Amino acid sequence: MDPIVIYFSDFQPNFNTIARGLKIKAGSSTAKDLLNLVTEARNVAKPKAIFTITSIDKMDNQIVHLNGIGFRSQVLSTNLEGVHRSFPYIATCGIELDSWKNSFNDIITRYFADFITGLALEKAVEGLFKQIKQEYGLKKTATMNPGSLEDWPLQAQTSLFSLLGSPEKTIGVSLTDSLLMIPRQSVSGILFETETDFVNCQLCPRQGCPNRRAPYNKSVAKKYLR
Repeated sequence: MDPIVIYFSDFQPNFNTIARGLKIKAGSSTAKDLLNLVTEARNVAKPKAIFTITSIDKMDNQIVHLNGIGFRSQVLSTNLEGVHRSFPYIATCGIELDSWKNSFNDIITRYFADFITGLALEKAVEGLFKQIKQEYGLKKTATMNPGSLEDWPLQAQTSLFSLLGSPEKTIGVSLTDSLLMIPRQSVSGILFETETDFVNCQLCPRQGCPNRRAPYNKSVAKKYLR
């Protein structure tokens, strides 16, 4: 199927929630500056996402073919065993909010703006997953993201982007020469139905990661990386 683009026009960042997250004291001059930023962000933000549905053509314990495109990953192959379709996706805060954030030279202001763009990305991801689950009757799901595991490095970004047509034209997300996404507040991956509680972080022993969503689990890692 052709990729589907979703726009999230209802992004309304809450000032009080953001102020608490940034530990800004109510009534301070900094709080007033933050309120102005939140108001600007509401007017500018256009978070969005793109996804498609792929067949799982064939696989072995190392390579999975989605719509004829191969992905080398033992973990992905294990996760998709017995699964008949997957949902590659990209979600982003949007080039509009990214350009707004990058217009600030002051380090503190840029930090606040980056915090807000992160919330826009969260909105896009949550909205995307909710729509996919509702439209396609998915129950329990999990995701894998290129570059999150040594077993599935950033090189997979190129193939994932090709499954989604031209993301730079449709949602404004491009890849750098080092395979990082622009805008930076973007995320790519494959959503799939599962009966397990798989989370990428369970297989990663790296310490001090600020984005960790689950503790490293040695026994789970042995299961997938046998």
